[in-house]
Amino acid sequence: MCKKICKFITMIIVLTILGIISLYTNGNIGVPKSRIESDARQSQKIDDSWEVAKSISNSLCAMVFYNEHCSDHTFSIYINRKGFSFGYFFRSGGSLSSIEESIYEFKLNRYGKALLSMNKVKAERIEIDNGHEIKKIDIDSEKPFTIILEENIGVVTIYDIHDKVINYRF
Repeated sequence: MCKKICKFITMIIVLTILGIISLYTNGNIGVPKSRIESDARQSQKIDDSWEVAKSISNSLCAMVFYNEHCSDHTFSIYINRKGFSFGYFFRSGGSLSSIEESIYEFKLNRYGKALLSMNKVKAERIEIDNGHEIKKIDIDSEKPFTIILEENIGVVTIYDIHDKVINYRF
């Protein structure tokens, strides 16, 4: 009886290990939410002294890493795939002049969209009008930022410190 139980437990352990290996080799296991920042720093060789502006949702993570003088940056976008997968997967990264000089919008279809900026335009708030109400999001005008917005959220308007509308790129 004991031999049957030991064989059964061994088979379950072997099948579980094979299942995990299969998921991993098929690209269905990504980075856990708690390790996204360290994964981006490691894979993109981002210095530990750099600050990060980060937003994360259940389907998307957007980060802008920057040096102490805000004169250089690297961005990282991760998605949490729909369906049978676990964790977040790297989607895009690097450096863009649009992020450096203004606000850049990444549209990621069914995952939503992300706004990234080094905030040289001094953005102070975002207003989202969904037709029923206007939601306001305050931004520190002195720091880089990332904001994640849901797909089909409504009309997004960004204002600077002088209450003027900021046009951004996508």
